[in-house]
Amino acid sequence: MFTLKQSIIALFAGVFLTSCSTDFDVITPEYEDHTVVFGLLDLSETTHFVKINKTFLGPGNANIYASIRDSSEYDVVLGTVDAYNGSALVASYPLMDTLITSKDSGLFYYPEQTVYYFNATLNQNYTYRLNVQLFDGSKEVSAETELVKDFTFYATTQSVFLPYTLANASSSVDGIYPDYSVKFSTGQNGRRYDTWLHFRYDEYTASGVERKTVTWKIDTYLPITTSGGEDVTITFNGKTFYQLIANRLDPDPSVIKRVARSMDIEVVGAGDDLYTFMQINEPSSGLIQEKPAFTNVANGIGLFSSRYTKRVIGKVLGKDSQKELCTGPLTYDLQFCSDSTVWAAESWYCP
Repeated sequence: MFTLKQSIIALFAGVFLTSCSTDFDVITPEYEDHTVVFGLLDLSETTHFVKINKTFLGPGNANIYASIRDSSEYDVVLGTVDAYNGSALVASYPLMDTLITSKDSGLFYYPEQTVYYFNATLNQNYTYRLNVQLFDGSKEVSAETELVKDFTFYATTQSVFLPYTLANASSSVDGIYPDYSVKFSTGQNGRRYDTWLHFRYDEYTASGVERKTVTWKIDTYLPITTSGGEDVTITFNGKTFYQLIANRLDPDPSVIKRVARSMDIEVVGAGDDLYTFMQINEPSSGLIQEKPAFTNVANGIGLFSSRYTKRVIGKVLGKDSQKELCTGPLTYDLQFCSDSTVWAAESWYCP
């Protein structure tokens, strides 16, 4: 399925890269400005980012322009995100700029990029409107979104006191692995729900200890409506988890040991406009490759929408599941052991 990171890449690649025909010159004497916006508001966060750029056009290789910061950034951006309760304005948050200094290398300029942000505790019952002024106010760009509202994990899934049971005492012998279920109820305005599992472990080498993560996209659920309240059960098999770890990691002679720390569940609900954008930009499997453009930005192009991220953090593997990770046929050679004194009598204990 199309991820949020892929959505951002598709948005900026599709907008910024201009192809040139050999039949005519597409470079007109007068440059026409197009504003590109990408922002997602998340009820679970208090700092919210909006990326505001401009398209570029010039003779020669477009990839060269993409690598030049001035080709894509405005000199001055003024803007607010306003909160409305119905038609009543209840709050206004000025956009502030900040410099990202660790942007990964790629098609567009790096490692520094300017992004815009505001700090606020959002209200799930409000509508939020983005207002941007450019060129001393001669150009205005706007967009609005409702928020994906809070949703509920069932208590049996949420409790951090209940460890994962992904293997039983006989799993490594007869291959019988239990299923595990993630249960939640959808929130209002959510159009798509992606469920992830993040397996976090410490890797010990002669250089020290490094916390690492294996991320697993378990499943996607599309609600019948956006009204919320639909009960969802996402199930995965324990053996699939161990196969994933075996596929993602390799035996490494430089590794002294690996120690499992936590298994965090994350469910991300996408708003309706975000879902539409993701659907349109998914890779096409049919004969028709050209897809319609989508934007909800007035006097600009891009996306201003919402998502909601809900996490259950700190869950751990139960005894049999821990033993399977350390000694089972799929992962025995990956140097996993446990440093918990609870398992001090076990062969897979490592102080």
